[in-house]
Amino acid sequence: MRIFHISRWAGICASLGLLIGTCAFGQVKRVAHTGPRALAVITGPAAGKDFRSSRLYPITIFEHGEYHDATLYESNPEPMALEPGTVYEVQHTGEALGLFTVTTPQQLKDTWLATGSWRSQADIEAAAARKAAQSRSSRRRGGTSRSSPNVDSDRPVLRRSSPEESTQSAASDDSSSHPTSQTPAAAPVVAPPADNDPNRPTLSRGRPANASSREETPASLATVKPSSASAITASGAPAAIQPAPNLLVAVSDAAFSDLHSYKFPWTPDEQTRFTKQLRDTAAQELLKYTKSHQLDATAGDWESAEIRAFDLYYDNDAEILFSATRRAQPAAARGIKRPAKAASAPALTIYATLVVLVNSSGEMRLLMSEFTDDQHLDVAGRLQLIDAVDADGDGRGELLFRRIGQHAERYQLYRVTKDSLYKLFESLPSEM
Repeated sequence: MRIFHISRWAGICASLGLLIGTCAFGQVKRVAHTGPRALAVITGPAAGKDFRSSRLYPITIFEHGEYHDATLYESNPEPMALEPGTVYEVQHTGEALGLFTVTTPQQLKDTWLATGSWRSQADIEAAAARKAAQSRSSRRRGGTSRSSPNVDSDRPVLRRSSPEESTQSAASDDSSSHPTSQTPAAAPVVAPPADNDPNRPTLSRGRPANASSREETPASLATVKPSSASAITASGAPAAIQPAPNLLVAVSDAAFSDLHSYKFPWTPDEQTRFTKQLRDTAAQELLKYTKSHQLDATAGDWESAEIRAFDLYYDNDAEILFSATRRAQPAAARGIKRPAKAASAPALTIYATLVVLVNSSGEMRLLMSEFTDDQHLDVAGRLQLIDAVDADGDGRGELLFRRIGQHAERYQLYRVTKDSLYKLFESLPSEM
């Protein structure tokens, strides 16, 4: 049985500045959060490695009700989001994977990034279990324990670690933390400036991830099973689970916030039914696009099709994303037969992204439909969903996308409403 934590109507009222108590569907307490709260993306680990070989890219800093570009905010000279010692919680669909502590900020061309140390959620929970066992043993002997066992005690709360600890953490990482030959060469290390401003806001700080814990084999991203994502077969039925994503969200906050999964727990029957509805809707939207751009996509079927279902408001309504590609060729002019040479010309790729809302009655509403193709990436880049994430700490989930153009990319953050997707933030473009 699912628990209804917050109603969508209450969330809409709150977004309009109305008192929740005046809404017809009851009262829902919404978390007020002023920040700072940092949002970043982190590359997934390579096969057989953990997040110590990953790179973290800052996206936004939410503070006092506004989103700021994290690559520029409070730079001194590196942005505040990448100061050594800053702790990020890596998440997948709202579930914690572990903690990433920034050790080395770098700037490659116009892009800020950082490497760091890693502590998996499995390690954190194992440490909490050991603390609990020690506490129980101490109580049996009549002693007292100085620390209470709490699995969430190591979750980031934007606090500072000493420079010495950050240096020790960087030194303790193995060679996998260095860039491989397949990645750009690292820029010179930026020395952390002295923190002389006591009023400057800080992100989550803590001791280095491996400073006081014994060495264990960290959990790899390969153990993540994103059950809310699946491929789509030609018949419209769900196929095998997709591999774990290569980009995940990471959050660092000055205040503790609740953490819960944004996965929509649909049944196999619902997944099959909603997938078919989405395919039908996508086919209609594809027809509109091909007609307006003189393309022919009648041959073949969707490729690289993926569907992800979320419950961003915890209200039993599903926000479902469909993304896929389709091969197409220039269409023949009306009444003119296309030459055989044109028919054999290289096909274009059409990129499709749709977001729909399915309410508790099973009614589907199209919220966003985005199409582009290889010839128009410089005009409208294709959208890649990163994940659902609570970007402002109010308990609701937002959708973070990467828009990939011909030569540059940028990140976009959207809030889902009952009628559309509302853009909250768009980062500065960076060269690819």
